[in-house]
Amino acid sequence: MSDEFLKMENISKAFPGTLALDDVSFNMKKGEIRGLIGENGAGKSTLVNIISGAIRKDSGKIFIDGKEVYINNPSDAKKKGIVAIHQELNLFLNMNIAENIFMGNEKVIGKLFLNRKETFSESIKILQSLGMDIKPNAITEDLPVAQMQMVEIARALVINARLIVMDEPTSSLAGDEINKLVKIINNLKSKGVSIIFVTHKLDEVVNYTDSVTVLRDGKVIGTLEKKQYSFDKLINMMVGKEISDFYVKHKKKKGGETALKLKNLSTKFLKNINFSMKKGEILGFAGPVGSGRTDIMRAIFGIDKKISGDFFIYDKKVAINSPSDAIREGIGLVPEDRKLQGLILSMMVKANITLPILRKICRFGFLDHRAESKIAEDFIDKLDIKVYSQNQILKNLSGGNQQKVVISKWLAIKPKILLLDEPTRGIDVGTKQEIYNIISQLSKEGISMLLISSELEETIKISDRIIVLYEGEIKGEIMSGDATQEKVLKIAHK
Repeated sequence: MSDEFLKMENISKAFPGTLALDDVSFNMKKGEIRGLIGENGAGKSTLVNIISGAIRKDSGKIFIDGKEVYINNPSDAKKKGIVAIHQELNLFLNMNIAENIFMGNEKVIGKLFLNRKETFSESIKILQSLGMDIKPNAITEDLPVAQMQMVEIARALVINARLIVMDEPTSSLAGDEINKLVKIINNLKSKGVSIIFVTHKLDEVVNYTDSVTVLRDGKVIGTLEKKQYSFDKLINMMVGKEISDFYVKHKKKKGGETALKLKNLSTKFLKNINFSMKKGEILGFAGPVGSGRTDIMRAIFGIDKKISGDFFIYDKKVAINSPSDAIREGIGLVPEDRKLQGLILSMMVKANITLPILRKICRFGFLDHRAESKIAEDFIDKLDIKVYSQNQILKNLSGGNQQKVVISKWLAIKPKILLLDEPTRGIDVGTKQEIYNIISQLSKEGISMLLISSELEETIKISDRIIVLYEGEIKGEIMSGDATQEKVLKIAHK
């Protein structure tokens, strides 16, 4: 008997002006964890939406356990044991956990009354099987994101799901939460449940999946077993380029003016931080979560108050006690969370780009719309921001294009120094390379940059020099040409 659960043959789907899927074939075994990767627009979302019944295919066939099936809506998919857990979680936040778990599959007495006792007792069993020690009568909106995600998984277990689609499941999780999720995924696998793991993080593909399917421009480029793939190979399949062409770094000349110097900086967490960086230098910060990387950027930008220490910009001592002080001195911050800290998603693209320079483009208290449009258009062209209009509402842009808007916003102040905290987080591989190109070009133009990335390989490849931190202290530094992940980790823990 075949262990194949799902088989899709020659699936195509078109939208006005776009062929989203072009003759795609895709199959999965029972108890398999399959990575699904590709750039934005590659067809990932369309494929999983067809699998989960959110949209219908135009052509092709779908088989489950060898029998052809028709999935016309999510209800059809659930009846066949297929559930999707999307990045934007689909929960009723004002209801309790038990009600969310059994939504659509309520335990009832007769046909009219909810059997609360059975609902709660069954919820406890499911939550315990997921390692969650929380009460089922807790209101869902009070939960952290990681636990909300577990409630979604619990909901899938209620219908005895045979295939769970997880769309960017780790995007809002921290290290311990990710480890717990991976343990649960492997537990589901051991019970024969298949998982489609959609992610832009290639290290997760390498570490967590049994196989991976790569999409590009609506076509399947290939499906590889775990022993066949590596970081380099996956990038090559996704973007059609070798790894040597992927990371872009401007080769900076030695010497030059000192753009930024920190002398004896201390905050509530940081201890006696001293370093300097040259004009046009890309200075990376490395260290484990909580080492102080973001704390340094927050202090330089005036968010966190310093207890002691001095800042020098081009040998001039400056007072930075607030973000407005930092902006006045030519410092911009691309924050870790662009949606919460870097952008106003409900506003237009042009309004976000010109936000830090509003005073400069106002006349007699009124906004100069012509100047605003000209500045926005210049940055849209320079950074190749994909929009149909500068008047487009920002939340409708892809993550990569939103990040380009954040960078544009700070370039508008004509900065001397850019603080880049996770500049490629949540961005597909192709757009990452565009961001690398932008960073390299800014370096050529003489803008100095401090860089933080949770991907250590990224820090090593695009920085000129790396400062290693641990528990709020500088433990050492290394030139990127001499750096390896092992050397950096050894410095952090020496």
